[in-house]
Amino acid sequence: MKYWYILYVLGGKEKKISELLKNRSDWDVFTPYKEVVHKVKGNKVLVKKLLFPSYVFVETALDPITFRRKLAEDRQRIQGILKELKYDDNISALTDEEQTYLKGLMNDDRTVSLSKGEIINGKVSIIEGPLMGYESEIKKIDRHNRRVILHVEINGNIVEVNVSLEIVKKIES
Repeated sequence: MKYWYILYVLGGKEKKISELLKNRSDWDVFTPYKEVVHKVKGNKVLVKKLLFPSYVFVETALDPITFRRKLAEDRQRIQGILKELKYDDNISALTDEEQTYLKGLMNDDRTVSLSKGEIINGKVSIIEGPLMGYESEIKKIDRHNRRVILHVEINGNIVEVNVSLEIVKKIES
């Protein structure tokens, strides 16, 4: 079984810290991304942005005690790791449910790609993309900016995450 741990790092240092942590053979370090639609000179362009700014994820088979010991060694040589996220009861790894939820949203590159949906009589229906099956998790839709707000549970806390959704049809009867 592999655990997911989350590190809170200095903003803007996610990529550098990830690269410095990747030298260990016993863990996989990543920062999840999301695709965002931007207009550049009138054209729609997909751009990758951090899904969780200031967070670095570590996937490893190491138990929490061993992971914490190795992380303490790395914190001696790497500046910018502020803390390891933990539950109230001091457990640090994400639960299986939290991992499954995040894995369901992300592709193999650990990116949440653009979804497409319809609004029919005020109800959102996702017709394409990673948000299929997550309709009940959508808390707010910003059609102008092509985004939705999801409430994602991480370490027992609810975190608001915005991801891209293009509404291709709206029908009111």
